[in-house]
Amino acid sequence: MGADVVGIGYPAGYVKDGDVDIEKLIEDVMPAAKKIQEAGLGFAYHNHDMEFRDKNGHCDMDVLYEKTNWYFTMDTG
Repeated sequence: MGADVVGIGYPAGYVKDGDVDIEKLIEDVMPAAKKIQEAGLGFAYHNHDMEFRDKNGHCDMDVLYEKTNWYFTMDTG
């Protein structure tokens, strides 16, 4: 297909009551993301509004930026 970035969309198994278990998501996805990157491709995460919810002065997107080297397909809707 010629794509150079592989990614995931909605993290259904990591969402409960509209909140993402971002630490568990990172832990579980990181090995696959690393293999994708080692194969010469980029790995991207597609966010939703829930990743921007305030959690005592930070949000899940802050955690994703700080703890991963992923690309992001930003949902600006």
